[in-house]
Amino acid sequence: MFKINYFGAKKIGFQRYLLVFALAAACFVGRAQSSVDLKCCIETALKNNFSLKIIRNDEEISRNNYTRGNAGYLPTVGASGGYSGSLRNTVSENFDHVRTSANGLAGNGLSGGINLNWNLFSGFSVSTTYEKLRELQNVGELKTRIAVENLVGSVIAEYYYLIQQERLAENLKYVLSLSRERLRITSIHYELGSRSKLELLQAQVDFNTDSTRLVDQGQNMLSGKIRLKTLMGTLHEGYEIDTFDSVILLSGALDYNDLHTAALSNNANLLLAAKQNNISELDLKIIRAQSLPYLRFNTGLEYAYNGFNKGSTRMSQNYGMTYGLTLGINIFDGFNRKRQINNQKIAIRSAELYVMDSEQQLIASLLESFNSHKKNLKLLEMEKENFVTATAHYKDASERYMLGELAGIELREAQTNVRDAEERLLNVEYHIKLDEIMLMTLAGRIDEYIR
Repeated sequence: MFKINYFGAKKIGFQRYLLVFALAAACFVGRAQSSVDLKCCIETALKNNFSLKIIRNDEEISRNNYTRGNAGYLPTVGASGGYSGSLRNTVSENFDHVRTSANGLAGNGLSGGINLNWNLFSGFSVSTTYEKLRELQNVGELKTRIAVENLVGSVIAEYYYLIQQERLAENLKYVLSLSRERLRITSIHYELGSRSKLELLQAQVDFNTDSTRLVDQGQNMLSGKIRLKTLMGTLHEGYEIDTFDSVILLSGALDYNDLHTAALSNNANLLLAAKQNNISELDLKIIRAQSLPYLRFNTGLEYAYNGFNKGSTRMSQNYGMTYGLTLGINIFDGFNRKRQINNQKIAIRSAELYVMDSEQQLIASLLESFNSHKKNLKLLEMEKENFVTATAHYKDASERYMLGELAGIELREAQTNVRDAEERLLNVEYHIKLDEIMLMTLAGRIDEYIR
């Protein structure tokens, strides 16, 4: 990384540099310590950003779901118990028409048991489901990675946007000082009778215009700080935020072949598309497994007690063990499985096409961003020259204006050229940085800013 220095860049003295460095190292330890560097902004955002926390919760859910029990490898064990009672009156009559009756027959019973059910084999659907759960965990991790990369890219963009706006504000302050000086000189010349009232009024209008632009620029800076603090999850904290850096740091020329190779092997969205394709193929295996035989095992321990208040039997107890194996196969289901298989094959083709489309979109975005990066690097050198030329032209125009050899409107034009030249230069720098962020994200290398 290197800094682009040119005429008009802010200078930081050695003592101020040490002070700002100390504040940045504290990274929001105290409210008065509001100067932060890029790394501190990224680390704070990764810790506090609410949207990222939600994505991480989803990832944790997918990680919790990746268990053998959820896949069906382990048996299920259940226990049950109960109590029952009865109170009856009975009447009976035999074939000799002898009738007997009994009133107030009471009985009660207790029962309990433990049952174990185990799916020993189900057409390999259990192992396939377990593999699918692993892929879903990987999908959760990739989604978190995508969210992290997008967040880091947004923080970098907003951080350097704020630097750009601060530099633009410095530029406007300088322009305003020039307008103030022009107004002062024009006022003196008007008092001496060497300048017209129209020229004085024009100088006043230009000064007011520059003052308005500076006020508007202050709003741009405030909006940038709000967006940056929102990404960092610190909007509720009442301190002002200032950037540690005073210039936009650029990486210079990037190598397309390195970016292309890294993107195809490490781009998170492309990896996610491949994982989704794998899951579609596993779903097809799970559906096909339903056509294979299944084998289930069950066993249990049972206990039952019954008590009676009348009759020849006072109580009875039963206890013991049950066990069994069930072997079965689904013979016909109304062709629903065939329909599901056909639909899943279509889903797999769609997933494969999505991978191909994702790769094509990735290469297109890479080419577009890389060409934009090359173009802006060329523009950077041109705008540097334009800025130097505009500055020299204004210096010459200012001297001629002091001698009365140049009209105020021509001085204003030279002044405007200086302002516009620096604004274009700052805009080119910022867009180079945006291209760099995009290229590093596409190549899966945006994490280099965190190290």
